[in-house]
Amino acid sequence: MKNPRALFAKIGDYASKTILIIIPLALAWPVQASPFRLKRYFKNSPDGRYVFIMNPRRRYACSGPFTGIGRLYETRRGGAKNALWKTSGWYARKDRIFLDKSGMYLVRIGWGGYFRLSRKHDGLLFYKRGRLIKRYSTKDLIRDPSKIRFRSFLPKGCVYGYKFIKKARLRARRFHVMTMDGRSYVFDIRTGKILSSRRN
Repeated sequence: MKNPRALFAKIGDYASKTILIIIPLALAWPVQASPFRLKRYFKNSPDGRYVFIMNPRRRYACSGPFTGIGRLYETRRGGAKNALWKTSGWYARKDRIFLDKSGMYLVRIGWGGYFRLSRKHDGLLFYKRGRLIKRYSTKDLIRDPSKIRFRSFLPKGCVYGYKFIKKARLRARRFHVMTMDGRSYVFDIRTGKILSSRRN
């Protein structure tokens, strides 16, 4: 080996060029996100007398809205359960379900879609004994779409829809919501009607 320094310089030059080619390719390669795991869960009423059990149709899925079957049970002594009513055709995460203490009424936060507000996108849904009594789309609830983070494109893989609810809570039979555009609503869960609406 006549000139070891020259040989090492060539190796270093080759390695640096290879890295400069590989890094941009890695960054440009589409990322395939894993499917969402849809879990079976239990949600108790505030006093623990009733329990809502949600079962997804599929354990893994990539984009919503998702489907499943929910059943409400009255709990009895000794762990026995008495089935009272059920829902079908939809699945929602545990933090998007609100059950009142009577076990009669349920409120669900829906799925936002991706690119824009639409009357086809479920916003808030009110149920009585498993039957839908009132539905609001995301377009019904959001007055200022500029406050919503929509997707400009749909990346390869599994993605969530746009977020349109900032806060939500159930107090007695009043459902309180703050939307992403800063509007506060109060609903009567027995009818789903809006009792008040104001800009914060």
